[in-house]
Amino acid sequence: MSLAVYRLDSLSVDSGPDINSVLWLTSDLKGTVENPNYYLTSTGAEATEAADNLMLTHGWSRFQWTDIFSNTPPKLDYLPELSGHLIEGRVVHRFTGKPGPKIGAYLTSPSRLARLYTATSDESGRVRFETQNLNGPKELMVQTNTQTDSMYRVEILNPFSLQYCASIAAPVVLSEALRSALTKRSLHIQVQNAYSRKQLSTYKIPAVDSVSFYGKPNETYKLDDYTRFKVLEEVMREYVPGVLVRRRNDGFHFMVVDNVNGGVFSKNPMVLLDGFPVFDINKLMAIDPLTIQKLEVFTSRYIQGAMTYEGLVSFTTYKGDLGGFQPNPAVLMQEYEGPQWQREFYSPRYETAAEKQSRLPDARNLLYWNPNVTTTADGNKTVEFYTSDQQGKYMVVMQGMAPNGLAGSRRFVFEIKQPL
Repeated sequence: MSLAVYRLDSLSVDSGPDINSVLWLTSDLKGTVENPNYYLTSTGAEATEAADNLMLTHGWSRFQWTDIFSNTPPKLDYLPELSGHLIEGRVVHRFTGKPGPKIGAYLTSPSRLARLYTATSDESGRVRFETQNLNGPKELMVQTNTQTDSMYRVEILNPFSLQYCASIAAPVVLSEALRSALTKRSLHIQVQNAYSRKQLSTYKIPAVDSVSFYGKPNETYKLDDYTRFKVLEEVMREYVPGVLVRRRNDGFHFMVVDNVNGGVFSKNPMVLLDGFPVFDINKLMAIDPLTIQKLEVFTSRYIQGAMTYEGLVSFTTYKGDLGGFQPNPAVLMQEYEGPQWQREFYSPRYETAAEKQSRLPDARNLLYWNPNVTTTADGNKTVEFYTSDQQGKYMVVMQGMAPNGLAGSRRFVFEIKQPL
């Protein structure tokens, strides 16, 4: 349930669309319906005629019955983000630009907390990475397997829609009668920004799992607990029995011991550096081991989505910045604006004697706002908030939906007066 408490004046309204009008009317009609509540609450011949006219002009449903009866699933360009933000890209040939189907792609934002996302391109070359906790500005690194699919590269598609509304909004015409109310509202905003700017700019940072995406590894090595070597090859040979280092004609290879089935895997494992996949073991062996703080190993086959790795070896640097490692030129490094953090609604509290006697002005017109109020089993919920210095009438708007799908809303007004 959502709950809002705001001041009524000449700039605000005491009625408007609610959850019922959206679910029962406007969500299934094309175009804009002016004052949809009228059609659901008014009675009489005039209201009936208005509803008939509305159906004649707006009644073409957004659903096409021919598509429904054809029993073919719709092709959705934008999928719902049920678990996390979807980052879309396209795998193309480096020279011809043609789409690359059935190519594995890897996306990460390097940090000490390894987060790797994988996807396989469809027939048109499109890939979708389902990310989690990728909020705010990030530096993304996305690539194919540079050892097996070196002729392909990955492009990140624009996350912002390029389809704009064709209708033109009506010009805003303000009457002279609103001058006083607008001046007061502007003054109130300036006062709040002057005295409560920091509180008004707080965000709710969700809790993030402190464990890397692969969970608890079979082996963990904190290199500060061992005698340091200047060459990574010596570190791997001396301290990591679960990973065998082999030299072949094309250079270094890692072979992980399979402790589940016995024996040794014949192919390179998935090797990560701060969550970034490294497919060229030769380049990895050239980095300074003194920049590496921790090494974790999975001595078994590891499955991630459609990808299967013959073991997993993860290196973590002290700063989570790849420790000076230079990625392959085919790797796309791009600044990306992830979903914004959820802003917290600020409502001051006056509980102590000092807070009650504070002389700081409180010019709030919106006293309370909460989009996620959960009631108890008996349907009750108590919320607390403090009023501001603004006297007048205030509107309380409650809207919500029950688990069985029934929607409801309620509005009422109360008045705040100056203390005697």
